Amino acid sequence: MSDGIFPSLVSKDREQNAAGNPIFVQTSDGTNGNSELNPQYVYQVNTVSSGNEIHDFDESVDIAVDASANHDYTIAGTTFILKGFSVSGSGSYKYEVQVGELLSLATVYVGFSTGRQGDTDNIILPIPVEVLGANDGTVRIIKTNRQGTAVSIYSTIIGSDVA
Repeated sequence: MSDGIFPSLVSKDREQNAAGNPIFVQTSDGTNGNSELNPQYVYQVNTVSSGNEIHDFDESVDIAVDASANHDYTIAGTTFILKGFSVSGSGSYKYEVQVGELLSLATVYVGFSTGRQGDTDNIILPIPVEVLGANDGTVRIIKTNRQGTAVSIYSTIIGSDVA
């Protein structure tokens, strides 16, 4: 049965699903039914994860020509899930996002902005980056002035700090 657009679910006797005519879903390999000796696998989470949403803002005012300013977020929990970031400025600039232990940060993203006034890059990562909090775990945005005069560059680190 169908409405012509989406197929509807039907029971084993090919009739419309109803309270007295339930849909059966096969969850075994087809040869051995689920039982005490052939149970369905269920992953048990042994620890509780709680996260605090983080929007860490930084304002770097009047960065000199070809100079850089760092926006560092030190992870407070055991893990930080970097979901995205935002960078905005009053002129041409480059930004580089690094993650990891403070003494061995690795670059995960680089971007550039044109010389238009008020450009903003809002980047949402399609696959969030997991950063461990041990040994000074850090997310850093390096903001470099590429304008012919001093500029202000603003940034926000967006993610979740997991306890």
